[in-house]
Amino acid sequence: MWTLGVTQKHFGLTQEIQGCATTLEDLGRIRKTITKEAQNMLPLLGEWKGQVAPGIPLLGRRGQLFFWSPFDGVLLPNQQLPSSSSNYNLCISGMSGSGKSFLCNELITTTLSVGGKAFVLDKGESFKKLCHILGGHHLDFDVTTNISLNPFTHIPEGDNGDDLIERSEQLGALLQVVKTMAIPRGEISEIQESFLLEAIDHAWEQKKSQAELDDLYQYLLHHKDPRAQDLAKTLRLYSKGGAYGSFFNGPATLNLGHDLVVIETQNLKDNLKAVIVQMMMVHAWQRMTRSDRSYPYLILIDEAWELIQGKSSGAFIEKVVRTARKYRASLTLATQNLTDYFKPESPGATVAFQNSEWKAVLHQSADVTTSLHHHPQLQELVNNSYRESLIRSLGKAEKFSEIAFYSNSVGGVIGRLACDPWSTLLYSSNPQDYLKVQEGLKQGLSVAETIDAVLDSQEKLG
Repeated sequence: MWTLGVTQKHFGLTQEIQGCATTLEDLGRIRKTITKEAQNMLPLLGEWKGQVAPGIPLLGRRGQLFFWSPFDGVLLPNQQLPSSSSNYNLCISGMSGSGKSFLCNELITTTLSVGGKAFVLDKGESFKKLCHILGGHHLDFDVTTNISLNPFTHIPEGDNGDDLIERSEQLGALLQVVKTMAIPRGEISEIQESFLLEAIDHAWEQKKSQAELDDLYQYLLHHKDPRAQDLAKTLRLYSKGGAYGSFFNGPATLNLGHDLVVIETQNLKDNLKAVIVQMMMVHAWQRMTRSDRSYPYLILIDEAWELIQGKSSGAFIEKVVRTARKYRASLTLATQNLTDYFKPESPGATVAFQNSEWKAVLHQSADVTTSLHHHPQLQELVNNSYRESLIRSLGKAEKFSEIAFYSNSVGGVIGRLACDPWSTLLYSSNPQDYLKVQEGLKQGLSVAETIDAVLDSQEKLG
């Protein structure tokens, strides 16, 4: 209570109540004035106090400590705290060295710390160390990987209401992936889409969850319409006799049972990347629908604009973002530049940006910030001098990284993320830090032992 103290008398006894401002008065920082003069000195400025749920701890530029998470009021299991978020989806943008990987790592650890799950599509091993430390499952995916991603395996066969809804949603999502397989770059016609849907329906009717991609190929190959036969030719790569057939036939063997699953995509061929990424997301979606909705579920895609390319990716991502909320899930995408979300070759990233409640912006180059003035979807971020100066003020990460948060209820709040030395080395994607950790791993040390050793050597060097 900001008062100089009040003296009260009760039954002849005097009681003095001291206020918090008495110490300031002793220091000569207080002066008495009339009420109207104090009113003219308002308003008093204060920083955003953050969310009720204990998410990532951040600091405002004036020192205000606050918590933030894209899950907002549903971060804590079995609780529904006050929230203004329409969904829990997030789009992150920050140049190299801005602290983007630090924020993503913190999102993962925060989600897991409350009992949630995280599925991560990585590019460049930004999350490999964290995965090993937390006992997650890390898979470095390339063309030699012995694994099946057959999307039919985990589609529910039941006839109750929930199974019927989930089956319809998952078969619809599968159609978008098959469209990417058949026509990876160009536009697909209505008749071509109808043939693919017909093949999917036939495979499900005949074999249910035992179906596989080869069933679609065989159905189209023996179709009486030559246009369907042409589609079969484009799907041959994914049939049992095709170069990539082993990934999509036979029962699915992808293990998503761990609380944290990280898939490294750096070694995937470009012509296979979009298909594999979307198929991985189908499996993540299937796990999401089978999960306990009491806990948060994070799906994180790094370098998203590159990983979800393809004309059909927009429709696929739209299905994910529109259904994620009811499963307490967040689709989180990360890119280097804000404009990456609107590249024509990646409509999926555009759809995700348009359907995300939260945007987290880190350091952007001066050229990118200037270009926002002419970008129809992003010009709102710089539509006045204050907003533009806010984005330009976001510096590269040194002792801390700065993040500007935007949502329907928050119009550009800056939070500083500062990590301890141990976490800094764990999260860092800096080439020098990476080499130090790799050297320890080559010597047979664990990730934790390597980090301890590196920090010990730095301390000895002063």
